[in-house]
Amino acid sequence: MRIARWDTALFTLILIIAFLTRFMDLGSRAYHHDESIHAHTAWSILQGAKYEYDPVYHGPFLYFAEALLFKVLGASDYSGRLLPAIFGFALVLAIPMLLRRELGRHGTWIAMLAITLSTGFMYFSRFNRNDIFVAFWTLIVMSCLIRFVSSPERKWVLLTGLAFGFSFATKENTYISGFVFVSFVILMGAWVLLARAKLISESAVLKKISKAFLALRQDLTGIAVALVLFAVIVGLFMSSFLINLANLPQSILLSLTQWIEISGTERVNQPWYFYLIFLAVYEVFALVFSLLILVSIKNRVGLFVFMVVYWAVANIYIYSVVGEKAPWISVHVILPLILLAAWCANALIEASKSRVKQISVVVSMLVLISWTARNSIPVTFAHGDVPVDFVIYTQTSRDVKTALSVIETVANREGTGTETAIYLESESHWPYAWYLREYSNVNYGPVLYAPPEEKIVLVSMNTANSVGAQFGNYTGVRFKLREWFPEHVYKSWELSSIGDLFTEKGNLKRLFGFYFRRIPPDDLGSTDFVMYLHKDLLANGPIPPFSWWQLEY
Repeated sequence: MRIARWDTALFTLILIIAFLTRFMDLGSRAYHHDESIHAHTAWSILQGAKYEYDPVYHGPFLYFAEALLFKVLGASDYSGRLLPAIFGFALVLAIPMLLRRELGRHGTWIAMLAITLSTGFMYFSRFNRNDIFVAFWTLIVMSCLIRFVSSPERKWVLLTGLAFGFSFATKENTYISGFVFVSFVILMGAWVLLARAKLISESAVLKKISKAFLALRQDLTGIAVALVLFAVIVGLFMSSFLINLANLPQSILLSLTQWIEISGTERVNQPWYFYLIFLAVYEVFALVFSLLILVSIKNRVGLFVFMVVYWAVANIYIYSVVGEKAPWISVHVILPLILLAAWCANALIEASKSRVKQISVVVSMLVLISWTARNSIPVTFAHGDVPVDFVIYTQTSRDVKTALSVIETVANREGTGTETAIYLESESHWPYAWYLREYSNVNYGPVLYAPPEEKIVLVSMNTANSVGAQFGNYTGVRFKLREWFPEHVYKSWELSSIGDLFTEKGNLKRLFGFYFRRIPPDDLGSTDFVMYLHKDLLANGPIPPFSWWQLEY
């Protein structure tokens, strides 16, 4: 499809915004607990550590790809988040490259803009977890299915095998996306069979699907090559590039069985309606305009709409039912809804013969996307490590970097550099294992019952309360290790809670305070630690917030 000059300019502008919001200021936010594990594991691989797949920490793609980035660019807080930023940008870029024909002229730039400014996609394109990668691979798979029906060429089959292979090597929820798309293909096959049996009338869409199945059946070589590509990618990554080949079958089995078991434990315990309130708070455009499918379908429905509706409904249901529900998983719910919302907006614009109605649709769409941006930009750039939003969930406190600056000041003042002796009690191992990766004299020890030999000591509040009196030669300052949003406010909601909103004093005020001003409905929770410095380290003057004479916990 030919792209007009106006469209090219608009696409370029959106891509510039996407680039800036993905790559700007990546390293300033404190590293989340999970981010630090992922980055440290990739760095350890580069140092020669043996990697073995563990479904608790998801697939190996992130670790090996990030290790490669570290090899080229060096390990830093910025480069540790560069991989998700690349995929977050690539996902926006893929829209006009793969789905312009289906989304239409206006729907294409609307989808690009909505994904660019989406709270879920903006935040988790800058977050070192696996889900943004899976979202990208899933978009590729969906696009290949659509493209193959329109033009049954082998390249779409091969690209599907590649995308599924990388997705499987990235995270275990590929089983979910695999189920969704495979079941849709089965439904298409059943649809064709019903038409051949004269039980339903044949349409132009059915004829295309029938031709696609015929082409697929005649290209067994293409299917075989796609399966080989899938197997090779999975085999290489899951076996640590043939280093751990003997454990490959067990690893693949664990990717299903143990992940199901982990999901059942509800490590990230959220109510079934979590993604619905997530959409209502952060993704208003996707929620509202996707519902317009009910009034914008008419006679324009094609395979693309059927597939995206099926994908969206299946994802909402499956991810709401599975045990583990978390903000980062929201991207899998948001993506099909944004595509559907963009299609609906395009359909309404093109179907209207009135210029006033067209402008009304565009203005309404832009207002809702602007409201989304009003959420996404502050949560990403202003308070990304202060969980006043539940998209942040539980986050490493800014205090962690303050305490790190104290360690660096001591190291420089004492001339000990990366050989500075530090004791980290188990509670504080992460994210400090990432931040102190170059330090060679760090004791990652168990719970303390007496002061250690090290002059820099980080302990939990329980330890500080029980043995703090023994740290007479130290001065201590209390810091926050992690903070979290007061989830208990919404976790207990029931149908009766709607009435409580109006009958219980202060509920409406708290609701509006959060929705419009991002004032948390209750105090943030936290896990705290105490950092002790030996008074010898303060002999040449204080190191804020430490003074040799003051104990602050």
